[in-house]
Amino acid sequence: MQNDNIKRWLELAKQFQQGQFWDSVFDSDYTEQMMKQFSATDGTAKSASSFPRADVLLGMREMLIRVDLPGVRKEDVELSVSDNAVVVKGIVHPFAQNMKIVQTERHTGEFERAISLPESIAPQGKITARFENGLLEIRIPRVQRPREEIKID
Repeated sequence: MQNDNIKRWLELAKQFQQGQFWDSVFDSDYTEQMMKQFSATDGTAKSASSFPRADVLLGMREMLIRVDLPGVRKEDVELSVSDNAVVVKGIVHPFAQNMKIVQTERHTGEFERAISLPESIAPQGKITARFENGLLEIRIPRVQRPREEIKID
């Protein structure tokens, strides 16, 4: 029964690909194009989703977010917050502008990262941020809900 389904699937695939279905699946140019989407070809290793790196920690009274921003100046960073995310946006200027890049693993250029929060932020909460030596530290007070009795019917 399973072989019959595979044969039908292959016949259908041949109709859509004029008999060249498997050639296009295993085509080296196609594979190379797919790999280029996941890695840069100029010696750089950039991933928009992982820069800047961040840690989110929960304490009894506050959330602490630590964001690594090596080589970034305080005035090149923008910070905003919504109910469920902190957005860090800015620019990393190239270190040596007159030199040819042979290999780099550092991010340069503009960046923006939304860091999801594990809980909503209290509107009256006082959020503080401090930037020192390439480390952005954001402190967000946690919502302190009083214990509420629930009537059981």
